[in-house]
This record gives sequence, C-alpha cells and structure tokens, in this order.
Amino acid sequence: RREKHTPMNEQLTILATALLLGATTSVFAASSTDLTITGTITPAACTPTLENGGVVDYRRISAKDLNATTNTQLDEQTLELTVSCGTAATQFAIQPIDNRSDSQGPMPEHFGLGIINGSEKLGFYTLTLTNLNADVPSRLIQSADGGNTWSNIVDNTAILRESLIAVGSLTPPFSPSDITSATMDITVKPSINPTDGLTLTDEVQLDGSATLQIVYL
Repeated sequence: RREKHTPMNEQLTILATALLLGATTSVFAASSTDLTITGTITPAACTPTLENGGVVDYRRISAKDLNATTNTQLDEQTLELTVSCGTAATQFAIQPIDNRSDSQGPMPEHFGLGIINGSEKLGFYTLTLTNLNADVPSRLIQSADGGNTWSNIVDNTAILRESLIAVGSLTPPFSPSDITSATMDITVKPSINPTDGLTLTDEVQLDGSATLQIVYL
C-alpha cells in the first residue's frame, strides 16, 4: 500500500528549527516532547507545457463594445496543457497561482486581469479543464484543503485559485493516480468589469498572469 505523504513542491526547502529548552533545578524529571521530521525526496520530474507558449491574446478590443453597467464576457480561448513525467509513474497535482492577486474578482475561482489607472480592477477570468487524456483510465479531481480530501471536477466547472488539480481515480473515494503523462484542455473565460467604473480614455492592457505549478503528492 502506497504511503501518503504531505504534498511537496518541485523546490524542496529545508527549514532548520532551533528549540530552546528551559532549564530547571527541580528534583523531578523534566517534561519533554519529541520533534519528528518526515518527507520524501523523489527522483520524479514532471514537466508542464502549454500550447502557444501559454499566451492567450485578445488583441485590440474597442471600449465602445464593452458594457457600461454589467460585465462584458469575452470569447473563450482554449490551449492544450501537457504534463510529462518521463518513464516514472508519479502522483502529482497542478496548483494554479494567480500572479495578479490584487485584481481578483469576488469569487475564489476568479483570477485577476490586472489593475489600470493605479487602482481600477479591469476584470477577471476563470479557467476550466476538460478533455483529459492520460496513460491510465482516470478523471480530473480537485482538493481545496491541501490534498486531505478530493472531489471530482464537474465538466465546465471553473477551478479554484490555489487548489490542487490531479489526475485521479474514476470512482469514489477519489484519490490521485500514478501516471507518466497526461494532456487536457484549459479554457480561459475572461470578463471585463462594467465600464462605468473604469477610466478608458487611453489604451489599457489586459494583464492576466497565472502560474501552473507542479506539486508532488
């Protein structure tokens, strides 16, 4: 049976902790507690790759085509995401990290599109993952608590920021699978905030940025 370990990022940082123990002159034996350090250094190396270099370009959008009092939904764009782990079957997860967190939307699945004019949130986007193709029969699963519990990802449901997305078992109880390679589609769905709260007298740039980080489980 595979032993479950605490998730580890690709980069392993070892933290040294100093323990200061108070001295006592009591005739009784001092109370004590043990510190145990555990973990696994894995030779696995999974590499994620996004089609088109991970760039989604909406080119020029006319301000007059945007809604004044409601969000404007831009066309969806889809890229293929490939994860390759060489010849070693590995349990891993993809963790989406928002690099524009200061402009996030109100929901936990909203990634930011950047700040314009110093303080105005331009909008947000969501990410959905579909069309999984892995080397073992599997489905996409998600954990919002660091890998303690997992649930299946329903089609067309946006993934959560900072969650763990894994290739997992087809049936409950869901858990990550050991795989060597997988491909899936990642669809970007942007939304521009109402223009009555934006200053668009000059050109502004959509500035969404997210990192898809591999986490070993």
